[in-house]
Amino acid sequence: MQGIHKINRQLLALGLTLGILTPQIAFSAGDADLFTASVAPNVVLVVDNSGSMAHAVWHPEFDPTVTPTCRNWNDDQTYYFYSQTTLTECGNTRTIYPDTIAGGWTWMSGRYINWMFSDEADDYET
Repeated sequence: MQGIHKINRQLLALGLTLGILTPQIAFSAGDADLFTASVAPNVVLVVDNSGSMAHAVWHPEFDPTVTPTCRNWNDDQTYYFYSQTTLTECGNTRTIYPDTIAGGWTWMSGRYINWMFSDEADDYET
């Protein structure tokens, strides 16, 4: 009778051991498994959170090769706007809106700002 109890305890211990180890084996995959050569990768994600992401997106009609009629800003300089700003330059009034998601500031090149305030931009919503 004791032999049967001993075998039952051993089987119970073996069953518990396998039951405990099996989930760990099944769920032990880590980040390193993403970089194994078992499957050829077909997707690459590039995330850029550098400061240049705060640069304003140019209006589709802006041509950086054309010199705008408004010349109040240095074309080669980058300007930073930290809050909503309404300015009148070259007889045109425009509001500049900062990117509140990127820390509340936006970059703009002087050439683009000159275009925004130029007469060429009057026909477009800037």
